Amino acid sequence: MKKLIIALICGFVIVSAWSQTTQELQARSNGDAQQRLRSNDGTEVFDFRVDNDGDLKILANSTDQALRISDANQHIALGNLAPLSTISFYIVNGENTDNTRHGVRSSAFGTGTGDRYGVYGFAGGTSGNRYGVYGSAATGNGRWGVYCNGNLWYTGSLTSVSDSRLKRQTKSLKPTLHQIMRLNPSSYSFKQNIKGIHLPANQQYGFIAQEMEKIFPELVHTDLHNVVSESPDDPAEKIEIKSINTVGLIPILTKALQEQQEIIENLLQRIETLEKRID
Repeated sequence: MKKLIIALICGFVIVSAWSQTTQELQARSNGDAQQRLRSNDGTEVFDFRVDNDGDLKILANSTDQALRISDANQHIALGNLAPLSTISFYIVNGENTDNTRHGVRSSAFGTGTGDRYGVYGFAGGTSGNRYGVYGSAATGNGRWGVYCNGNLWYTGSLTSVSDSRLKRQTKSLKPTLHQIMRLNPSSYSFKQNIKGIHLPANQQYGFIAQEMEKIFPELVHTDLHNVVSESPDDPAEKIEIKSINTVGLIPILTKALQEQQEIIENLLQRIETLEKRID
């Protein structure tokens, strides 16, 4: 990888001799080797530097590191950061701006019949945790460790953290059967003209968030979602969407089922008592 990038850089330096740049070969006092490219008007400067540690660096305007390749571990970093020994490719986009920014953005498309993977992750090995793709985000509205705009398909188990050591103020649910009876199970189809939102076209079964919110407001989330454009430079539009935590309905339904079972058992006892009287 490093030899390839060095070869590309050398080729760029040679080609640049024919462009509107001035080349300067510099020997730095600390022993680093440096090749400098400067535009004729002097406004743009790129330094290609190999330091004493054997690291290759590309710097913009002499100070801002654009690329660094570590000789010690053959790892790459983009931006003003050193390559981490545990990361092969590290990208940071910390620009302060109101526009959308991507740490990593990739696309795979075309007219052929081959498969396309925008991002493909695989982690192998025989010990320790393995993450094919790892996403992390702070808690709160509008923050998702993983965000899927379209169908979600998986072959393994989908689990949710439920360790008692992570919980506080645990208490049993109060009766919920009367609230369950207010729910309105519905069938519906999604609109297909919502820009940037990939909604399923087939018939759906579920609940309406606005109706659920009146009964179980804790299960409904209202978030501003980015409608990402095809061009990474265009600002993303925002649309407010309500969603339901349907998994959170499971303990509520369980409680209602327990209540219902208790009612059934009481009725069976009454029937049995009446039958004995008749006999």
